[in-house]
Amino acid sequence: MASLRVALIVMAAVFAAVAGLYAYQALSAGATQAVCGDGKCSASENCASCPQDCVCAGEAYCSTGGKCITLKCGDGACSPGESSVECCDDCGCHEQGTVCDTRTHACSFPEAPLSDDDAAAAVRAYYSAQNISITKLQVTGSSVSGGKPVKVVSVFLEGDPYERLVAVGAGGNITEEIFRW
Repeated sequence: MASLRVALIVMAAVFAAVAGLYAYQALSAGATQAVCGDGKCSASENCASCPQDCVCAGEAYCSTGGKCITLKCGDGACSPGESSVECCDDCGCHEQGTVCDTRTHACSFPEAPLSDDDAAAAVRAYYSAQNISITKLQVTGSSVSGGKPVKVVSVFLEGDPYERLVAVGAGGNITEEIFRW
């Protein structure tokens, strides 16, 4: 009786081994093993585990979980991959005085309510009233001074080697003069 039991156990083990061998051969013949770097994104690969084969399309980014996620600027969530630089709609503006331009989705200083020519003319009049000659003048852009939008004008004065930045507000008012050494 004991020898019959041993014989049955041996037969079951041999049967299991043969069945396993046939199953392995069938799987090996029909399927190829995934290899990262072979140019094919297989089912066992994703953008996190094999970025060479599994590339996210368009403006999507690969999450840490290996899923491609498309950024949706304007969805109210500052997602990974978004920042105030390219999506202030969701992430806000962090530089003092900047506002979010919803057309470009970028933070910028608000435009002062005067033209570059009017800002330059106001600076010329300001120094002329003090009998100071300007050697170089250039409107460099917009900023904020005293919480209000201004044009910034770079000025070099006769006899002074240092640059001055002059903030010109609405109506041509000089709101600030900064000396740069």
